[in-house]
Amino acid sequence: MKTKKNITIAFAWPGLPEYAARCIKELSKSLNTSLAVIATRPSIPLGNIEAALGKAPIWIEENEKISWATLRLNTPDLFFIGGYNTPAFERLAREARAAGSKIILMADNNKPPPRAYYFLHALHHRLFRRSRYDGIFVPGKSGRKLARSWGYTDDLITEGLYGADPVIFKGGLPLNKRKKEIIFVGQFIKRKNILGVVEAFTKLADQHPDWSLTLCGNGPLEQSIAVHPNITTLGFVQPSELANILRDKRCLVLPSLEEHWGLVVHEAVSSGCALILSDAIGSADDLAHQDNALICKAGHTASLYEAMKALTSWDSTQWQQAEQTSYRLASQFGPHAFQAAVESIIEKVVVSSS
Repeated sequence: MKTKKNITIAFAWPGLPEYAARCIKELSKSLNTSLAVIATRPSIPLGNIEAALGKAPIWIEENEKISWATLRLNTPDLFFIGGYNTPAFERLAREARAAGSKIILMADNNKPPPRAYYFLHALHHRLFRRSRYDGIFVPGKSGRKLARSWGYTDDLITEGLYGADPVIFKGGLPLNKRKKEIIFVGQFIKRKNILGVVEAFTKLADQHPDWSLTLCGNGPLEQSIAVHPNITTLGFVQPSELANILRDKRCLVLPSLEEHWGLVVHEAVSSGCALILSDAIGSADDLAHQDNALICKAGHTASLYEAMKALTSWDSTQWQQAEQTSYRLASQFGPHAFQAAVESIIEKVVVSSS
C-alpha cells in the first residue's frame, strides 16, 4: 500500500511564478522528499525562481516533444498539471495516466458571469476533459464554483493553490499610521482597468490632495496615463521589492474587468492593506470582507471613485479593524495552506485508492 513517504510527485507549471516555487519548496520539506518541477519560463523575468525553489526546475518550451524518459524522470504516482493548453504538459499527462498515475488539474480560473461562451466552455470540459483528471486544485471559493460547473464534485475539489509567502509579505506600520497612499499593481492593459484607476483617483485628488497613488507595472497603456503630481509610476518590480512597497501603503486598488484569483490581493492583505476591488476579482470571495474592503462595479469609473471617496472617510478605528481583518483572512493562504492541501490530495487520491 502506498504511503505519503513513498509517493512520487511531479508538478508541471506554466510560467512558474516565485510564489509557486516557494510553496513547492515548503511542501518538499514537509514530505521530506524531492519533487520534480517541470516549467515554462514566466513571461516577465523573475530573478529569484531557482533560489525560491531551492533548485533549478526543468525548463521546457510549451510545444516541446518530451516524455518522462527524455526528462530522465520516472513516471510519478501523482502529477499536478497547470495550464492544460500547454501541449508539452498534456503529453506528459497522457503518458502518466496510461501508466496508472493520478492526475490533478491546477486551475486558477474565476467563475465567469453567465454567458453562452462560458456555458459552452464548461460543457466542453465536462464532455472532453473531465475524464482526464482525478481531481482539481483551485485557489479558493470562486475556483470551487467554477470546478463544480466543470463537473467536479466537492470531494474532488481542493482549495489552497495560491498564496504569497508571509516570510516576504508581512505588515509594516499600523494602517492608520501609514501615509495616505493607494497602490495599484498589475499590467497597464484594458482588462486591468488601469485608466479607470487613474481617472477615478485624479477626481479624488482634486478634493483630497493629501492622498496619493502609486502604480506598479508596465504595459501598452503606460503612455496614456495622465501626468499628475499625486501619481507615481514605478514600473514592474520584483516580489521582494513589492513586499517592501506594500508595507507602506494603506490600500490596494484592483478594479479589473476580468480577473482569475489575483495573487496580489493576498500579497496586499498579508501586508495589512485594505482593499478596493471590482466585483470581477476571484479572490474577493476569500479575502474581502465588509471590514477591510470596498467593492466597486467592474468597468464603472463612478463606482470606483465612490469607493475611493469612502476610503478617505475612514476613522482610526475603521483602519485598525481593516488591518486586523486583512491579516486574519490572509492567514488562510500561503505555503502552509498549499502544503496541507497537497497532503489532503495525496491521502484522498493516492493512498486511499491503493
